[in-house]
Amino acid sequence: MLSREQLGEALKESLNIAMMTIFSAMPNIKDDEEGFFDMENGDNIAVSLGFGGKIEGNLTMLLSDESARKIVVRMLGSDPGEESQVFYDSAGEITNIILGTLKTRVQYSGLSFVLGIPAVARADESLRIVGSTKTDKISLAVACADFSFKVVLYYLINSDATQTKYTELEAQKADEAEKAIKGLLDKNES
Repeated sequence: MLSREQLGEALKESLNIAMMTIFSAMPNIKDDEEGFFDMENGDNIAVSLGFGGKIEGNLTMLLSDESARKIVVRMLGSDPGEESQVFYDSAGEITNIILGTLKTRVQYSGLSFVLGIPAVARADESLRIVGSTKTDKISLAVACADFSFKVVLYYLINSDATQTKYTELEAQKADEAEKAIKGLLDKNES
């Protein structure tokens, strides 16, 4: 089982890999345990991606509109002009890549999980990301090339005795699929 420190290092490695892969730039990553994001004046974009399984929680990325624009320019090679859906899609894709990379890094320690769908929100002031009192938190400030963002990972590692909602749903779907297949086979035999 991974310790909080090992999971934090795996998250930092995942950020390094994601930034090098997407932008060919090494990020500067610092611990930011405050979890309070006082970004540049103006609007901010928050992207949250939930996950569940042996480890469950969410990864939230917060960035300013200016950083979002710089990311889009770096990803697409051109400025899309006024804010558009491409800002949200780009931020969502980066969050997905970071968490997908983390999934790969921790699966060998027995911490498997499935990813949800990124949710994007606007915030016109500072934003406090709040987790459950039952979760642990890793908060990082990331600067890469000419943009920056914050990442907060709220997580709960489930014991072997704990069956999460995701695991229950997975078992339920497997049972339903097995019954449907059995029904088709029985029907074909008749």
